[in-house]
Amino acid sequence: MLEGDTARTIRTVSGIAVLKPGVTRQQAQADADAVAARLESDFPTTNRGYGIRVLTFRDSHVTPQTRIAMGALMTAVVFVLLIACANLANLLFVRGAARQRDMAIRAAMGATRARLIGHVLGESAIVTTIGTAVGLSGALWCIGFLPSVWPEEFPYWLRLDPDVRIVTFTVGLTIFTTLAVGLLPAIRMSRPSVTDPLSHGGRSSSLGRSSHRIQRGLAVGQVALCLALLVGAHLMIRSFLSLQRANLGFDERPLLSLRVFATGDAFDPIPARAALFARALDALKALPGVAAVAATSAVPGDDGGATIRVTKAGAAGPFVGAQAITVTPGLFDTLAVRLEQGRTFTENEFANPDSDAVVINESLARQMWPDQSALERRIGIATADPRTDGVSWRRVVGVAPDLVYEELGEQTEQARLNVYFPYARSPLRTMALLIRGNQDPATLMTPARQALHQVDRGFAVFDVATMSERRRLTSGAQRAFGTMMVGFAAAALMLACLGIYGLLADTARQRTQEIGVRVALGATPQSIVALFVRQAAIIGAAGLVMGTALAVLVAEALSGVLFGIDPLAVMPIVLTAATLIVVVLLAGYVPARRASKVAPLVALRSL
Repeated sequence: MLEGDTARTIRTVSGIAVLKPGVTRQQAQADADAVAARLESDFPTTNRGYGIRVLTFRDSHVTPQTRIAMGALMTAVVFVLLIACANLANLLFVRGAARQRDMAIRAAMGATRARLIGHVLGESAIVTTIGTAVGLSGALWCIGFLPSVWPEEFPYWLRLDPDVRIVTFTVGLTIFTTLAVGLLPAIRMSRPSVTDPLSHGGRSSSLGRSSHRIQRGLAVGQVALCLALLVGAHLMIRSFLSLQRANLGFDERPLLSLRVFATGDAFDPIPARAALFARALDALKALPGVAAVAATSAVPGDDGGATIRVTKAGAAGPFVGAQAITVTPGLFDTLAVRLEQGRTFTENEFANPDSDAVVINESLARQMWPDQSALERRIGIATADPRTDGVSWRRVVGVAPDLVYEELGEQTEQARLNVYFPYARSPLRTMALLIRGNQDPATLMTPARQALHQVDRGFAVFDVATMSERRRLTSGAQRAFGTMMVGFAAAALMLACLGIYGLLADTARQRTQEIGVRVALGATPQSIVALFVRQAAIIGAAGLVMGTALAVLVAEALSGVLFGIDPLAVMPIVLTAATLIVVVLLAGYVPARRASKVAPLVALRSL
């Protein structure tokens, strides 16, 4: 907090409470609103416009971005499941066509329709049960593997331990899949024509045009779902790459960061605390390979400063939310950035609790004094100190370039407006030390720890990491979600290709006699290939039309977790669709090529 302020100006305070039995969150929120209203009435200067939010513990720790990403992954799982179900249903249709004679014999011997349906569903249950068992075993293996793929800060709220609910869900999913993929083929197969299959000796193995339409519809649905997944994966990867390329306002590669905490009553006085940090900075500067050192209350690219409200002299409007960042004089030299205007703090201002000097960033200067210089202007900080009439006035001595403080993708408008205070005006016990090295900053970790422990044994050192590693960790969730989305999209693409291949291969098998006649009448292999590739193109085109609308919905749903890209840009969808149609055509070419090699005499012998 700023010297002279009270706790009412600090907006980073949170509490944990246990609701009484029978009390809902909505009731607790109503009580909190009443408390906030009383505080606003009693303390209008500091509490106007602020309230109290009551959240569950999970909601307070799981960000909206994480919820969107997890929802996207669950949607991807559902899409892959639907594609797999469509594939299995097509397989059962093909099997049903081959078993018409068997079903006709069973019906002729008195088997009821219910018995035939039960027989087919039983076979489906065997397939899905075996698949579920294999999949569950693979999932249990992945549970142990996933944390190694995720960043080191694996979310503690994400429980991967299997329990009764997981087993129950798996069993329920097995039953659903059995019914989803087996019921329609079972109904079709339970109505066989007793005379046709027997009179033709089983040579015709087709369930009819309606079944073919259903099979093609399932294949079209697979392509549509696959396109949506591919677009989602494409957006996540582009977003991650955009995060990696984003400019924080400085070069983080030569920097090492570590956090320290001044423990003990000896550092209660502000001068003692300032002297401690001055000694710490001197000790780090003396290390070989260290170019510059500074202390700050907020690490750029990782976390933001304390919330404050600012105004300017003569302003008629309300206070503007901004971030207060405590720094030592060498911060901007350590980050290797130049001030836009003015200067940084002097050594005297660093240790003087009465200093009125502040440095603001360019965005705040532009908002406060557009088209004017901010130097030597007065900026007001909202305070609860009655001696200042609610505003503590400071003097702008410098304007710094804009730096990104909050994690990339999570910046608010307030986080873009920064006010830098000299340490003695905001004497925090916990600070982050930034070290610029002349070599790999990771080599300075151990020497820096040892140097700080020699300064004072009450100096707690923690959270030591290079800035490059810290940036990697802050983008780790995007990388993990993107990787999993790509995995699901790849699985969907493979399943869709297998489905189209299987459909056209079955079509070629059923049309063997027709192909033989065409070849005998002079059809070329190229025309036979074109015949089946055309079918694949029709399926692919219909799937792309349906999938484009679905892909737009997926892109809009992911917009909350994407960084630096337009989720509804046309070109990525077009490129993804073009890639998918090429893959679909290749999937149709293989059975078409095989069909074109059918010998006419072999085909005509079965007439």
